[in-house]
Amino acid sequence: MKRKGYKRIAGILVLFLFISFIPAGTAEAAGGDYIRIGLKYAGTSVSQCTVSSDSGFLLGSADRDGFYEYEDLTDYTELTVSVSDGEILLSDSAETVLSDGDCLMPADYDDDGMVKIDGIGYRGGVMVRLNGSKLTVINFLTIEQYVRGVVSKEMQASSALEALKAQAVAARSFGEVNRNKHSQYGFDLCATTNCQVYGGVAAEYDSTNRAVEETAGEMIRYEGRVVEANYFANSGGHTRNSEDVWGGYTGYLRGVEDLYSPVYTWTADLTYEQVAEKLSSLGSSYSCGTVYGVSVTGRDDFGFVNEMTITGSDGTTIIKGEKCRTVFGLKSSKFTLAGDSDSSSDSYETKAVLVVKSRDGQYKSSLETISVLSASGLRKCALSDLYITDGKGLNKAPVETTETGDGNNQSAESGTGHAVFSGTGYGHGVGMAQQGAQKMAQLGFTYDEILHYYYTDIEVR
Repeated sequence: MKRKGYKRIAGILVLFLFISFIPAGTAEAAGGDYIRIGLKYAGTSVSQCTVSSDSGFLLGSADRDGFYEYEDLTDYTELTVSVSDGEILLSDSAETVLSDGDCLMPADYDDDGMVKIDGIGYRGGVMVRLNGSKLTVINFLTIEQYVRGVVSKEMQASSALEALKAQAVAARSFGEVNRNKHSQYGFDLCATTNCQVYGGVAAEYDSTNRAVEETAGEMIRYEGRVVEANYFANSGGHTRNSEDVWGGYTGYLRGVEDLYSPVYTWTADLTYEQVAEKLSSLGSSYSCGTVYGVSVTGRDDFGFVNEMTITGSDGTTIIKGEKCRTVFGLKSSKFTLAGDSDSSSDSYETKAVLVVKSRDGQYKSSLETISVLSASGLRKCALSDLYITDGKGLNKAPVETTETGDGNNQSAESGTGHAVFSGTGYGHGVGMAQQGAQKMAQLGFTYDEILHYYYTDIEVR
């Protein structure tokens, strides 16, 4: 591999190591509030990547305040970044090693230029760093350019403009507050749902770009500080308090009645074997062996499930908070439980099983029907011909019982081993309901009115 000599070259190339100095004689930094978005990192790191720009490249260093140019590479429209002997190499098509720096920008970056990284277009430029024998690839761009690549990935580009503007402000606020979230990898935010979904130039549309431009620089503030503007798809009629989901009180994330999210219902049918597998994924402390019953044992003030009890051969497991949704892969925490039946009706029939441990350590059970008159509130359960074994002989014990409660203690118990969840809404429930925001925009609400509806006591500026 040939090495091309530039006045700034000193031996083999060491590129993009995120050095903090600015070489003497460099130009002033171009203005702008920049952010670093991780594209390839950790398990998705690559051995090499190809970077192209129709305008050629500029090489330099970068920080949040901007890009500092100190090498002109405008003669090159395509470069390859690779790793060799633990060092990062930048080479042209003739495999000539070029120059060193920590950021590669398109020559027209200050005119909204773009680069292509392995054929995918991104505004701004590219930074890379070593991850063992591979490369972490990072997109370096302004926060406004970043938000342009987020809005359509989080809300349909065909949505009403005011809803898109509300989404743009929320996304910008989220990006600002979460800077350095992935500092261990050398960047601020990733491009996935772990942060916000970011799609680069391909995610830009006239409608979403307009929404970003018409709200340029605006963020959501609470008590004067920019805040993390959480959002989700559909509230099911009410949003949630932050502490009911994540455990910490946040003044602007208060549950509000949502008059605008359209009706969204869902069902999920899990076998008890699947329930056991999902519990095991949390770790051995959550395992309760063979599952015999699944119950809702707690709800918050707005009717969302915040506690579930799972009974099994090895004891009882209780899960709380957001785990009630995420562990079982449910779309929301606003649900009721039924057995092997259609729980979409307010009156449904399910199955119950009484499990008794015998002297020889075996579990015996017998099925009978329970008639449930309502999914919540007063419930009447008629049991008859219930058989219980003590390990020696079979005793017949007819039972009749009436159960009352507040609707918290719902259960799904069945001889065939199914838990059927029936719910409304989609997402964690905290902050702005995106489908509700779309409906509000269609009804003539402005983006700041939408944001004030879903976030409590905030400013938009």
